[in-house]
Amino acid sequence: MNTDLLLEINGWSGNSVVDEVMKFAAGTMIYGVFVVLAVLCVLQLMARRLDRLILIGTSLVLALALGRGAAELFPNERPFTEHPEVKQLVHHEPGQSFPSDHSLAAFGIAFAVLAFLSVRWGAALLAVAALVGFSRIYVGVHYPADIVGAAAFAGIAVGAVALAARSGPVARLLATRFPVDARAA
Repeated sequence: MNTDLLLEINGWSGNSVVDEVMKFAAGTMIYGVFVVLAVLCVLQLMARRLDRLILIGTSLVLALALGRGAAELFPNERPFTEHPEVKQLVHHEPGQSFPSDHSLAAFGIAFAVLAFLSVRWGAALLAVAALVGFSRIYVGVHYPADIVGAAAFAGIAVGAVALAARSGPVARLLATRFPVDARAA
């Protein structure tokens, strides 16, 4: 099913306008996600909400660790190396496919912003993350499971950090170190 869905989505390529949009989304768009995160973080710094920055940073580090661990446990080659019929629309070196690093970053940032900063910005970034993930399949460098796995690891990481921040010693530490910010969260 994973390969069938990849071939179906990748098979939609061939329209030069859509192909260019998907190439942009698969590559350059991730930089926009990081820029939005940077601006939101600067605004949090200006508001002295350091607890939220710590939660976001911890979430992203945990998501990366989960992704790296999964890559070690489930080695998977890129689709264009295993299936000659895949149309590779962007240059990419062969190598590990699972999970998608672009999608892991995009979903991790989106979920962290959604959980710790802003529902509106988080929802917008979640839509962008979905486009990034879809485009990585469209251009032939990832399987659908690579994207779903990346989104799952990002969600698990942010969920775990959010749960820890709301209960137990982490919540007490945040309340002690950032008393105003902990109440505002």
